[in-house]
Amino acid sequence: MLRTKAYSELVSLDQPNCQGKVRHFLNMMTNNMKLLLARLYDQRWITAFQYQQMDIQRSIVRLDHIFFLPDTHQQEQLLFEPKTISTLSPLMPMNRYLYRLLAPIYYNQVAHLMTIDKGSDLIPRLELYQQQGHLQSTTYLITLHLKDIYTSIRHTQLLQSLRSFLDDFLNEETIEGMTISAILELTKFLLNHQYFIYQRRIYQQTIGGGTGLYFIDLLIDIYLFYWQQPLVLNQNQHEIYVRHFNNLFLTWNESKEKFHHCLTTMNYKHSFLQYDVNIQTNEIHYLDVDIHQCLQTFHTHVYHDWQYEPYILPNLHQDPSFLTPVHTLRMALIRAVLCCSQLQDFEDEQQYIEYSFLFHRFSFDFIRKEIKGFFLDFNIFDLSIYHNQVTYDEIRRHVRQWDRQKREEKRKHLDEGQKQCIWYIYSKLKGVALYDAQQNPIQFLPPSSQNDPSSLDGIKIEVIGLPKYPSDTI
Repeated sequence: MLRTKAYSELVSLDQPNCQGKVRHFLNMMTNNMKLLLARLYDQRWITAFQYQQMDIQRSIVRLDHIFFLPDTHQQEQLLFEPKTISTLSPLMPMNRYLYRLLAPIYYNQVAHLMTIDKGSDLIPRLELYQQQGHLQSTTYLITLHLKDIYTSIRHTQLLQSLRSFLDDFLNEETIEGMTISAILELTKFLLNHQYFIYQRRIYQQTIGGGTGLYFIDLLIDIYLFYWQQPLVLNQNQHEIYVRHFNNLFLTWNESKEKFHHCLTTMNYKHSFLQYDVNIQTNEIHYLDVDIHQCLQTFHTHVYHDWQYEPYILPNLHQDPSFLTPVHTLRMALIRAVLCCSQLQDFEDEQQYIEYSFLFHRFSFDFIRKEIKGFFLDFNIFDLSIYHNQVTYDEIRRHVRQWDRQKREEKRKHLDEGQKQCIWYIYSKLKGVALYDAQQNPIQFLPPSSQNDPSSLDGIKIEVIGLPKYPSDTI
């Protein structure tokens, strides 16, 4: 809490005369939010639809709470990262709508060529880079990990970069009927009203933003989009540059001195951003991919952090509460195919996956059945024939096609969300039961609505799982 200086303690709930303080903050946030929405609507800066989508139900809100998890990127010093639970925050309706409004512009239009979701998304770019003859024995492979990204950037800087983004990439003064001024006012309100409970004390986050509000992720991405420009502009045109939030990968065929000079120039304006840089020529890992370069040829496979594995099931960077064992095994195999350029590496990874599931007491019959089902899904009907590189390359082609389709569906989902009317239903269901409910959300509606689907035309329903909240957050 003290290391980043991003939090200000406001009150201890154990002090005398502090009963009702949490309720006071919730009432204050809710009332101020309603007043702001009403004013923006009266000024015609937002539409009636947007007012409704961002409105708050006071009866269900709770104050955020925070906990800390170790930053697994840190090898030499153990640091902890804040994780915020904001599902029932008064800010959540605003957070959801602003994200839906702006995310398609940033992720689908502005930054889609340099933004990736996972390490394997980098591999086709590496292969193209090699095929076009740009890979040299002296090519530097560089990763950069930005530390404390949620607690480093001041609110004024996030707002300034958002303003630049809106000016640079919006063709009009409004988007879906909301003015730029309204977007900035709502964003400022969100940043300035981040209150949470930790160890029975109420804090305010005064720098950066909490991990539970995903609009914060978008604001940080926009800020880093402008921060990274000197690196992008100083690269040769054919070099690779990608970023997954606070993790960068780039190729570099200039001198190390020029690269470090570029970072030094960036530090003049952004000295508060701390990072770890790794520069290699032969081997490096980025996210969940190990990258080797030998004789001007790339070889890739799944990266494993042996501090934690094999004692855990494959880490797929997804919410584990939504992953059934079948889904986990299937996604681990898909990742293996996407990451492993050579058949032998895939077979080693498949064996590792099998051992991981056996270690967690899954039966051998279950594992073999699901592996066979995986190959059948990708048109391999005889497991004995895939044990050569040519057939394995064909499997990779099918899996990559499936992966591209999923990425396109995600982009389409972002575009559709910008205009949709979405109702959110909260549920205490967990795991598989929650996943099943999300596939059929209409079951939560009254029988009259279930029997008359036409009454829901133009409305999307999303089921949100409720995390466990401490009793002192209400």
